[in-house]
Formats: sequence, C-alpha cells, structure tokens
Amino acid sequence: MYECLYINNSKSPSENQNRAIRMRAACPIRRIRYHPPRSRSPHSPRSPRSPRPPRPPRPPRPPRPPHSPHSPHSPHSPHSPHSPHSPHSPRSPRSPSFPRSPRSPLRTNPPHRYPIASLSSLQPCGASPAPSWGIYLRGIRAQYQTRFVSFQ
Repeated sequence: MYECLYINNSKSPSENQNRAIRMRAACPIRRIRYHPPRSRSPHSPRSPRSPRPPRPPRPPRPPRPPHSPHSPHSPHSPHSPHSPHSPHSPRSPRSPSFPRSPRSPLRTNPPHRYPIASLSSLQPCGASPAPSWGIYLRGIRAQYQTRFVSFQ
C-alpha cells in the first residue's frame, strides 16, 4: 500500500484502500500524486512524459544607440574630460575600499546629545548611586530623537 502516508496497518487492506482514495479526494494540493511507484526493470525505457509546449520566443530588445565618439561622457573618446579611472567619472569602476572618499568616513552613530553617564547626577541625595531604569531608558530614547525631546 504505497498510496497514502496515513495508513493504519491494523485495518483490513480494503479499508486502507478506501481511506487512501478518500484522502486523495480530500487532498487540497492537486499537484501531489499519490501513485504507488511503478516496478520497472532497469533496462526498460521510462514512460515518455507529455512534452511541455515550447515557450514563445522573447521579442528582441531594441538596439541601444551607439555613443558618438565626441560625447563628453563616453569613457573611450580621446577628447573626454574625464579619464575612465578618475574618481569623479560617472562610470568609474567600483572601488574595493568601503568608504567612498577618505575625507568623509561613514558615520556609525549619531553624536550623543545626552550622555548617559551624566544621568546619575539627576538622582536625589538619598537614592542609590546607580540611575533607575526609567531615567536610563529615557536618556537612551532622547539620544536618538532628532527634535522635541520630551521626558514623560
């Protein structure tokens, strides 16, 4: 009984078959086929599948207009103002170094407006020296707000 995965072997074979048929009818995914594997000798040819209809050929893309040899942005023209390897060329090859220019490295974090260390000074005299979690989290939230910092 290869037809169904949920076969209870204690039942009679006919009942198993009926259950397999019912499971096949109730299967919501129609692509799954519950056929038992056909026993084939290794030398018999495989049963031919139905051939798929060939896809229609894609329409050819319109040819790109060739660059005029004197266009200012063509990297290969002899009169171009930009050499193809200059850093400001529009078609310069992508540099392997990650920051774009040495003058402006990538900033990871915004500058901290409210340093967390100074929040411990907000505590009244009798309190513990460590800041409470509410003030701590409020200071973190205030670091990343751009304007209108409001303390509840």
